[in-house]
Amino acid sequence: DVAAKCVFVEPALLAGGGYVQVTRATGAGPVLLLLPSTGSEFEAWRPLRAEDAVRGETMYENTHQLMLHSRGFGLGEWKEAAAWVEPTSAVLAPGQSRTYGVRMVVAPSVRAVEATLLAHGLPVLVLHPGPVL
Repeated sequence: DVAAKCVFVEPALLAGGGYVQVTRATGAGPVLLLLPSTGSEFEAWRPLRAEDAVRGETMYENTHQLMLHSRGFGLGEWKEAAAWVEPTSAVLAPGQSRTYGVRMVVAPSVRAVEATLLAHGLPVLVLHPGPVL
């Protein structure tokens, strides 16, 4: 029942963009990818524990906030933590505007995620096992 109804939501917070991958728990079928639009970068993935309602579903693991700027948290409650991505902020002058966006892209399968990311201009890191000297 869990595999039929649940998904894995995995953020990859990387300098230069990052992405969020939403994969069915079975691993079968297409994979939803949330990619930053030009001028947007994913900086932080924050669990909303205090704001989250108690849920009775099996395997529910909180709601999260995808942050495009995180300097406020970097200077506050996260100041002792090492950041994966340097926290930023944006201050707008009166009349100034800024555009942010998220693109939703579908990879045909889990095995096609890396090729789909590359096709949309995102970096991909592939680890290969090997001896440690």
